[in-house]
Amino acid sequence: MVEVNSAANFYDADTSESKETIQQGGLVMLDFWSTHCGPCKSLIPLLNEIAGKYPKLSILKVKIEENDSLAEEYDVRSVPALLLFKEGEYLDRLMGKSPFPMIDNFINKHT
Repeated sequence: MVEVNSAANFYDADTSESKETIQQGGLVMLDFWSTHCGPCKSLIPLLNEIAGKYPKLSILKVKIEENDSLAEEYDVRSVPALLLFKEGEYLDRLMGKSPFPMIDNFINKHT
């Protein structure tokens, strides 16, 4: 069974909501995922932990099958893919399933 998003700052989003959240500023991470991707599903508990550790970070789960134009805009060709934005600007990406310390360091180097 896949754990559901439990943190208020970790939620599903479509293309327009993702773009709007990025433009509002702050720290935003897009989690591009697919329903057929085991590693994507296994990231959910880790991202729940990250969301708890970084309450000012918005983590948006973007289903690639339904938001292909956004994936194309950011050149996402495989999942899972974590893209980080700060104050409306793209910063960096982390590809593939990553352990908690790697995701934590990925965020820390940009805060």
